[in-house]
Parts: sequence; C-alpha cells; structure tokens
Amino acid sequence: MPAPTVPQPRASNHSHTTFRQRARALLEDLARRPPLDQVARRTDAAQAQAWAVDAGDLVLEAEAVLAGASWPSQLIDPLGAWSALQRAERIFRANGVPAQAAACQVAMARALYDLGQERQADVLVQAALQAPTLPAPQRAKAYLLRFLALGRMGQIEAAYECLVDQAMLIAQACGDGYLLAHATSLKAWLIARLMHSAGNPEVPLPAFAHLPKLRREPATLSHVLELLDQARAALPQGTRWAEIEITHHYALGLTRRPAAVAAAGQALSALAREVTDTDPPLAAWACLCAAMVLHDGGDVAGALAVLPQALRVAESARLTVAVRDVLFYQSLCFEAAGDFPAALAAYKRHYALIMNAAGSAEHADQRVPADVEPQLPGDAVAEPLHRLRALEPTCLKRALRLIELRVAENPSVAEVVAACGVSRRTLDDAFKSARATTLSAYLKRKKLEFAANLVLHTDRPIRDIAASMGYRSAALFASEFREQMGMLPSQWRSLQTTPVSLAAASL
Repeated sequence: MPAPTVPQPRASNHSHTTFRQRARALLEDLARRPPLDQVARRTDAAQAQAWAVDAGDLVLEAEAVLAGASWPSQLIDPLGAWSALQRAERIFRANGVPAQAAACQVAMARALYDLGQERQADVLVQAALQAPTLPAPQRAKAYLLRFLALGRMGQIEAAYECLVDQAMLIAQACGDGYLLAHATSLKAWLIARLMHSAGNPEVPLPAFAHLPKLRREPATLSHVLELLDQARAALPQGTRWAEIEITHHYALGLTRRPAAVAAAGQALSALAREVTDTDPPLAAWACLCAAMVLHDGGDVAGALAVLPQALRVAESARLTVAVRDVLFYQSLCFEAAGDFPAALAAYKRHYALIMNAAGSAEHADQRVPADVEPQLPGDAVAEPLHRLRALEPTCLKRALRLIELRVAENPSVAEVVAACGVSRRTLDDAFKSARATTLSAYLKRKKLEFAANLVLHTDRPIRDIAASMGYRSAALFASEFREQMGMLPSQWRSLQTTPVSLAAASL
C-alpha cells in the first residue's frame, strides 16, 4: 500500500479493528492457498502487512512478513526478506511467541541459502530445530533446507539422511502434500544428479559412491520417474507443479540421446517462460537445468544460448546463489568451447560473489554472513575448471595453499609474500586477476572465517580468539566480525547448539 503524501488523521479504534480483521482474513487465506504463485503470495502478504501496520499490530505485521517468506523454494529478493525477518523474529520473541520466532529462523536460513551462505544457513536452521515449539511443517522445511545446505557443502550422506529420514517422514506425518511432493521431488533430483555426474567428470558428486542407502536403490531413470510420480500423487487432485516437471525433463535429458537432449532443453525453456511471471526463481532454475542438460549432452552452443536468460532472471530476483551457479556453468561451457578468456571472466564474477556477499548490502541491518569458498573434493579428477586453474600463476597457488595451512598461526601479508618469492604487487595482481580481490582482503577474510569457527565450536573466550588473530582490541574484532558475518561474535556464539570444550575441538 502506498504511503500517504499528506498527514492523515489518527485512525479510530473501529478503523484499527477493521484493518486487523482484513489482515487476519488475508493471512488465513494465504495459509490455505497452494504454494504455486510466489509473486501473488508476496503481493498479498505485503497487503496484509500494510493493513497490520495501519492497525498498529506488531505481531500481526510480523506474521505477514513470515507468510511472505514461507516458501519451500527460492525466495524473491532474499536480502530484503532477511532484513524483514530479522525484525519479525525480534517482535515474536519480545511478545512471547516462540513457535513463530523459530519459524522465522527457518525462513531467515532460507534467505541466507539463497544468498549463497550455505554454512551460515545450516547453523541458523540447526538453532531453529532446537526449539521444541517449532511446528511440524516448519520442521520439515528446516530439514529440507539442511539437505540443500549440506549437499552444497559436499556432505552428501548427512544431506540424504536429513531428506529421507527426517523431512519426508515429517511431511508425511503432518499430512502436508505440498511439502511431501517437494521433498520427494528433491530425492528424484538427487538421483538425477547422480546420473549427471556419472558421465560428466567436471561436475562430480563422488560422495554418492559411498552412500549405502543409495547403493540399495536403483539409481536409474525409471526410479527417478517413479519418484516424480509419487510426488505428483502427493498433491491434491488435478494440481500441476512446475517444480516437479523441471526435474522430470532434466532427468529425461540426461540420457544424452540427441533427440532427448533437444526435447528436454526445449521443454525446460518453455517451462521457464511459463513461470517467469509467477515464480521468477523457479524460472531461473528451469533455464539453468536446460543449460545443464544441453551442456551434458554435448550441445555447448545451446547451453551458452540459454544461460544469459537464466542470469537475467536470477539477477532480477536478486538470487546470489542462482547467479553464482549460472556463472559457474557459463565458465564450464566457455571452457568446453575453448574460449578461455570468457571462461575466466565468468569464473571471476562467480568468485567475486563469494568474496563480496557480506558487503553487498546497503544498510548494516541487511548485512548477511559471508560464506567460505565451496570446498571441492580432494581428488584431482573432481576439480572443476581444471584447465583454468592450471593457467593460474605458481605464486597464487602457493599463497592460497600457505594461507589454508597456516591460517591458525595468523600469518601476516609480509610473511605470505616472502614465502611466495615475489613482490607484493605481483601477488596482488595475481589475486585481482584470478580471484577479484587482493591478498590483504583474502587473508583477512580467511582469518575471520577461522575465528568464526572458533567462536561457534569452542568455549574459548572471544577476547582470546581476537588476540590470536592479531586484533589489538576485542572491539575492533567485534566490529570487523559483524561487518563480515552479519552479527556480533557474542550473537554468533549464541547460535551454537552443542558447545564443545577447546580441548575436544579439532579445528
């Protein structure tokens, strides 16, 4: 609702009641409505929030914010959602509504994941799961989010357990067909990714080879399609969900038969156009799936033609994680096409998003934790962009390795430069060229990440941690920690679910 341009008379109690009733009725309608049109859902939630503001009801306003962000797939404008949910969570806690406060934490974790902060999302969602008042549907969503976050961090077995042993069972028990369909579709996607990685060493999922539960299941196209049929059956009669169809066409395209690849690419592109107006994040996902199918099927030119559309839609929805994925696949496709300068440019943009996510917000309250660089499997065959990495200068590789091994010792910039045997300027140029940052910024980032792990996983005093990382005062450490991680060290520590003594910690 537009803000008035002139002072308005004070609303009467009758007006407050009317606005409150309108907001409550709209929120109840949203709770009953199937989650198939995210744009309409956000619009109606914003209207309910405006009426709650007019009614002067803070708790109702917070409920409207939560309703607008309670979506099982990617959020539109996750940074804005993160900021609004922070305030809503504080309102719920201050007014003694712990169940809604915990639900806010799950939604905040969803926003963090969409912004590319997988580790921080997982920390926050684990904190939410500790709340005994967390409603069952929100608990299922929390485990679905853990599946996504752990999977992206390479912890595939733990991710699979969150999905199959927790989320699917909880969704089935609470009778939520949409959540069950979403969870079943994700399981089908997981197996389809196994099919993808089986013949594509540049995007491997080696942990699948060690998944006992998946060993006992037929990781085949027929099993994927069977799971998708189960997902459709969980939905109300006659309901069609594009999310399920995207996985369906993606799996069919991975057969690598030219006709199947072309048909899947066309179907996914058509689905993307179909849902752009109702769910832009889902449209971006459909475009990216089309590009992955085409790339995997050998149609690199077709994949490169689809990816710009995926990038435009992802950027319009402000989805850092989707933009990051699109840029990563662009770099793979450009590399496959032999265009190394374009591949390197796309990868640098991808890496810049990882490095600069925390500083992208305009206001301090909107800052979110900055995640670390994705950890890649140790075996050389699993290293993506291996030809590009081979072109990087030796001094850069040496610096990255030294920082990784000695970050706990608080190495200085001068020590890193000396160990690399080149000038500071040469090393800075190498970092700017390959990582879109400087040696100093990269080293500071790694030290703060290491400090964040100590704060979260040990009982060591924060002042001591600050001193061990070279900070002359705890206040300076707290300031830079908040700038990087989105909250003060004390707040970050409060998220830990199982404090560990320093002696027992292996960091």
